[in-house]
Amino acid sequence: MAADYEIVQAMAEDIDGILDLQERNQPERGGTLSAQLSRAWLEAAVAEMPVIVAKREGRVVGYLISASREAYAGVPVVAAMLRAYPGASPDAYVYGPVCVAEEARGLGLAAAVWLGFHRRQASPWAAAERAAAGPVEG
Repeated sequence: MAADYEIVQAMAEDIDGILDLQERNQPERGGTLSAQLSRAWLEAAVAEMPVIVAKREGRVVGYLISASREAYAGVPVVAAMLRAYPGASPDAYVYGPVCVAEEARGLGLAAAVWLGFHRRQASPWAAAERAAAGPVEG
């Protein structure tokens, strides 16, 4: 159950856990993430906008990343999405990917990190790229 997990805004010390979870969910390992974000990219994202992590016993088991459209310009799948739907507002942002560790799926963590993000992000505009690792949880 999601209540057994801590849902918090990511800090610099969470980046290693995000990178580990991202690596375990790449397509060549059976995952469904559509992009691989670098440490430098993640450091900038954590500093720019809310990046939300789900933790259990201090370990990152889920995340939702958000950043400005400009930050995602070099991510091919997001760049293609933004060409198709550029967004109407200058303060539009992108959220995604959303990733949940295999052992923590089915507990509502994808919804929990999204809610954690929504509570921290005031802008009503989003161009949503959702590359969820696993099925959508409710």
